[in-house]
Amino acid sequence: VKEASTGQFSAGAGVASGESYLFNLRLQEINLFGRGQRLVLNADYGAIRRNYSIDFTEPYFLDTEITAGVSVFNWELMFDQFTRGGTGGSIRLLYPFSALGWTHLGPYSLQDTRIGLDYRIEEAKISDTTLQASALIRSEQGTSLTSAITPRLFRDTRNHPFDPTDGSLQDLSVEFAGVGGQSKFLKAEARARWYYPFWKSPTFGTFTVSLGGTLGYGIGLGAQRELPLF
Repeated sequence: VKEASTGQFSAGAGVASGESYLFNLRLQEINLFGRGQRLVLNADYGAIRRNYSIDFTEPYFLDTEITAGVSVFNWELMFDQFTRGGTGGSIRLLYPFSALGWTHLGPYSLQDTRIGLDYRIEEAKISDTTLQASALIRSEQGTSLTSAITPRLFRDTRNHPFDPTDGSLQDLSVEFAGVGGQSKFLKAEARARWYYPFWKSPTFGTFTVSLGGTLGYGIGLGAQRELPLF
């Protein structure tokens, strides 16, 4: 038995009416050191955006059912009247319901459902505001620290984590920013996606249609009830 290669390298380039050009480099190893750990290095560079990130996932943290991950990132996106950037990192933990002895909720299986907790810290930066920008946008120029904790409910029945052709993904999260830092807000988000194979070709593989959506709600905490610009 010979182990197959578990590393992947991809590079791409594209053009669009809103961004003129975009380049991407991605290096991924899903069995780091032969221990099932996952490492992803990603870089995007374009006319109005750049994004650099490193992501590491340990599927069995401390030889338990806990999946742990850590990410660090630096990104910037140019809007018409200002530029938004951010530098920071996050830590995430996921634990399966099955490890708690919960396998079903009524008729629904909990076999692929996990509960999780994320912590994110980011220094956001608003810069390069134009003369046409409103007074509200100009008042937000500068840096602000966000320290947020996010409990989440996560279900994943996809047949492949990166190139699925069947199954579904659901994610429900509530982010609370105010665990230190200047930013204070609450943001709830629900997203779901389903994959349906409709034709299997011996030459081209499986053709799949994917349907999904995202629903979110946010509100500022404290005297400022609106969400901050960033």
